[in-house]
Amino acid sequence: MLVHMQVLMTGGPMGLFKHIVVGTDFSQQADVAVQEAVYLARQHEAKLSILHVIDERAVNYQESLPLSPEEFETLLAQEAKRTLFETFGEDSLNSVDIKTIAMFGRPQYELSSYCQSNDVDLVVAGRRGDSPLKQVLLGSTAEKLMRQSPIPTLLVAHPEANGFKNVLAPVDGSEASRDALQYAVDFAKASGANLHILYVCESLPISPLISPHLTSPKEKLFGSYEEQMKEAFDEFLEDFDFG
Repeated sequence: MLVHMQVLMTGGPMGLFKHIVVGTDFSQQADVAVQEAVYLARQHEAKLSILHVIDERAVNYQESLPLSPEEFETLLAQEAKRTLFETFGEDSLNSVDIKTIAMFGRPQYELSSYCQSNDVDLVVAGRRGDSPLKQVLLGSTAEKLMRQSPIPTLLVAHPEANGFKNVLAPVDGSEASRDALQYAVDFAKASGANLHILYVCESLPISPLISPHLTSPKEKLFGSYEEQMKEAFDEFLEDFDFG
């Protein structure tokens, strides 16, 4: 059974995010994520940290590099900033408080550690990226961030330069989905977007052995079950302010 509710949000104050982090490997898909992160940082007047992690498994930097890891990270951060300004244009990036960071490590761990140490409230990542271990790691950094990070993570396939128009929040009545819906409400208000709430319940299981002995038609049982689920959905929504 599926219950769908659409709410037209009137828009609320910006500033839902104060510090946004986006990871980049300078691939085309990572550029899409950076573009979206810049847009969101400008919209919410947030700080933006652009993080480039050199996978330590792909290079033996202690033997291969002429500088110490710390010196090389500083150099790479400068190179990262120059590359970003060349890609997106100085005027576009100057309107945002941007910091570029480069470091050695494993991307998902370094991103997660940086976010938890720097009061980050949104992580932006591309759905695909390039790396020397592409066949092994394709998409895994974003997936692990989404699954493991306690910080909300936005995976970007295409930049939404004109803002978000529709936000989908699937719920199941659990406390986790309650938290997710509240976040979706706040995000939709800040974006002036439509909020779609989706409540999906499993079909009522009836054993084929019991079916011949039922005193009420299956349709009546299903109808009663669906009414109960709709009532539970309505009760679940009572605590939220959609105005």
